[in-house]
Amino acid sequence: MKTLMALLLCTVLLSACSGSAKQTGKGSTQSPAANATGNAARHSGPRLALLIGNSNYGNQGMFRSLGHNPRNDVEHMQKALAAYGFQSTVLKDANLGQMDRQIANFIKNIPRGGTVLFYYSGHGVHYRGNSENYLIPVGRTIHTEGSIKSAAVSAHAIKRDLEASNAGVRIMLLDACREYVGNSKGVGERGMRDMQPEGSIIGFASTLGTAAYVDHNLSTSVYTGKVLQAMSDYAALPFEQLLKYAGAAVVTDAKAHGSAQMPRVETGTLSGDFCLGQCLDWSQTQRIRQENNRLKQQLGAKQARLQEQAQAQGLREENSRLQQQLLAARQTAEAMEKRAQVVTTTPVARQFAQNAPTTPPVLPTSTGSASSFFQDTLRNGTKGPQMASIPAGSFRMGDIQGGGGSDEQPVHQVSVAAFAMSRHEITLGEFQSFVQATGYQGVKPSNEWGCKAFMQPHFSQTANHPVVCITWLDAVAYTEWLSRETGNGYHLPTEAQWEYAARVGSESKYWWGNAIGNNKANCRGCGSRWDGKQTAPVGSFSANAFGLFDTVGNAWEWSCSAYENKYKGQEKTCLPDKKDNKNRVLRGGSWFSIPFGVRSASRSSWRPSGRHDDVGFRVARIY
Repeated sequence: MKTLMALLLCTVLLSACSGSAKQTGKGSTQSPAANATGNAARHSGPRLALLIGNSNYGNQGMFRSLGHNPRNDVEHMQKALAAYGFQSTVLKDANLGQMDRQIANFIKNIPRGGTVLFYYSGHGVHYRGNSENYLIPVGRTIHTEGSIKSAAVSAHAIKRDLEASNAGVRIMLLDACREYVGNSKGVGERGMRDMQPEGSIIGFASTLGTAAYVDHNLSTSVYTGKVLQAMSDYAALPFEQLLKYAGAAVVTDAKAHGSAQMPRVETGTLSGDFCLGQCLDWSQTQRIRQENNRLKQQLGAKQARLQEQAQAQGLREENSRLQQQLLAARQTAEAMEKRAQVVTTTPVARQFAQNAPTTPPVLPTSTGSASSFFQDTLRNGTKGPQMASIPAGSFRMGDIQGGGGSDEQPVHQVSVAAFAMSRHEITLGEFQSFVQATGYQGVKPSNEWGCKAFMQPHFSQTANHPVVCITWLDAVAYTEWLSRETGNGYHLPTEAQWEYAARVGSESKYWWGNAIGNNKANCRGCGSRWDGKQTAPVGSFSANAFGLFDTVGNAWEWSCSAYENKYKGQEKTCLPDKKDNKNRVLRGGSWFSIPFGVRSASRSSWRPSGRHDDVGFRVARIY
């Protein structure tokens, strides 16, 4: 049963434009439709963000510790912002000196015309002495209202500095939770007062004098979670409209939990709309809907006519089509046989060669047969991961359906040689075998999100769950060990190999179609019992036609490819240099992703030394 604590939670989002991030990750850009001018031209500068999350207050007078929420908030925000080109600096459990220094450095380095975002999650208070809002650092004890100014950071001062900078867009997001403790109820005033924006947008999670609630069973704070979802769902909307949708979602949840939380949005004079993605021209939406309806009617009529014609042509047309397929199959089989004799030694290739004279060369439409699966033997006699043989082929890679992220472009044709891929994400049990055999202790991460330690997320797992809280470097170490143990060439899949295997011949959003359906995968909105909570045991859902499980959701999967914000060829190669700190691509989405983020085309990325409670991997093998 969820434990709800009523906290005085307030969030200020101050935005005249959008901030940037040091960490590049993958998220989503909503709807590339319409109005390419304006937003892109006005806000084309760098995007920078400073993200501060304070949780560990201990027993500091009026302030209690806030659990994992603020620390998770900054990590989730960093990853979401990275999808829109932000470079983020993250600071967790900062004292007054650390906050002052980092904020001053952030203000000092704001680029002319860029987009800047300041985000804070932790305790905050409205100080009645000067009618300003203050952010509370860790390591200070505050018992009286008079000590607030000297012990905390003025949010108003940060706002003034941002608005005095050369930034083209300014955002300030304060997810500031506070509660009265003991005899400290005379300190400050609950909530945060208005901040009178000038050329900015300010979003408050709760009005002055009202309290918000927090659920420690959630991965993030309530308001931040709704803002993150709105960032994913409404990236094509003006930012103030995005915040209104987030606020409406908070109100709905708050009422259900008996809370009077009421977010609000303030705007100053703005030079134009700012959208995280490409702004949609809303004046055209009605015309687009009408045109779409007209085209659907025309398509329906045309399909009916074609069906009548096809029935009239009967067996003659069917016979011609089959003859063409038979000829193409024979030509393909001959070319494949000449191209690589080594391929014909695999179970899938032998089956293909035998069937080629009579069977069209189409991708499988049912789960791979047992003859397509194998396991290499380790030196101690145990078996390695179960592998699926993936035949060579070509496919269209990228945002085929439209409406995806800008980094899913351009859609392009890619040819993939035959290879093998593990049927499941590597499990905790499989990875523990490697750790026990080698004494491997994992690299020291540069960033951790939702992980208690190496291989230890904040939720419980069994040996049959996908291993998470491992870095790219940890995953590579496992593939190197597996190669030594078996004498075969194991590696992380390239991004192109991963999407080819996940699509299994489809061009829809998911390998089974364009609708996420119910209980077909583990994601936030997939209809499974693990949604938004944790990983599911591997193989809990149906496999695709290659026999691969969990290519949709459950855990993001490391690839060996370097991340590019547009496809330029890196998706087909590995970046094996372990000293190269370029972001590596993540694929597949996770238990925390919304359905948009678990599409076959969805991409993310993370630094090779970063750990995450929703990031794991599967392996590939050279034939």
